[in-house]
Amino acid sequence: MGKKRRGLSCVMDIGSAEKAFVWPLEDVKEGKKVRTGTCSDEDMPEVYARLRDHGEAEVEVSYMIPFIAPLTVATVFTLVVGNPLFLI
Repeated sequence: MGKKRRGLSCVMDIGSAEKAFVWPLEDVKEGKKVRTGTCSDEDMPEVYARLRDHGEAEVEVSYMIPFIAPLTVATVFTLVVGNPLFLI
């Protein structure tokens, strides 16, 4: 399943990406592989098919739950410090 991290995204095999809870960040436009934003759930099978047809084996993806780390930090901060608005 060899994932390679790139900041908040990672590179996965297309087969693994289709089964995972991720959005593809790449697509094929006019015969070239380009970086795109996230796509809708309905478009994902078409994006993966275009990448396969282009001969790509891997795709850069973004996890569908990108806010877990910030939410965890905010929860811990609130539990330890409390609500900073009450200090005003």
